[in-house]
Amino acid sequence: KEKTQVISEVFFLQHNRYFYFKPAHPVGLPWKDKLDDLKGLKYGSLYNFEKSPYQNAGISVTESDVRSLLEKLQKRELDFIGVPDLVGDYWINKLYLSQKQDFVSLTANAGVQPLSIMFAKNNPRSQALHKAFLSGLNTIINNGQYLQILEKAYGKDKIPADFIPGLQKYRRAAQ
Repeated sequence: KEKTQVISEVFFLQHNRYFYFKPAHPVGLPWKDKLDDLKGLKYGSLYNFEKSPYQNAGISVTESDVRSLLEKLQKRELDFIGVPDLVGDYWINKLYLSQKQDFVSLTANAGVQPLSIMFAKNNPRSQALHKAFLSGLNTIINNGQYLQILEKAYGKDKIPADFIPGLQKYRRAAQ
């Protein structure tokens, strides 16, 4: 068996969310907890995300970047999209502020993706860099600066109350 050549540390949880455009679906989407409820609709996905659950449910899938997905949603070329919640909120505010209320989030969570930084084990500096990264990250998490940075970047009301405990579940250093 080949040994792992990297050390991976989770530093952020990306929560994904489904959005739809209310003028295209004034009564909402027929979501009742499973993708099969959305059969026949058009879904917008970021590049290289898993498409088969949508396709298996009879949903057509288009891949693109966040800005293009929002544009296609607004032009009614797509019925719903799945994007990182903070990124989706940012671009809606940036590009569609006057129509912000028309971009509706489904209550369904589109998944969580832990984002990691990786350190190559064969790099002589990796051990020291890894230690310094962990020390710095632990310090700003424990003293509240990490949360303050996120709130400043995305808005105080946009960070889930359980974000830090959720992040800690994925972190090796917090175990």
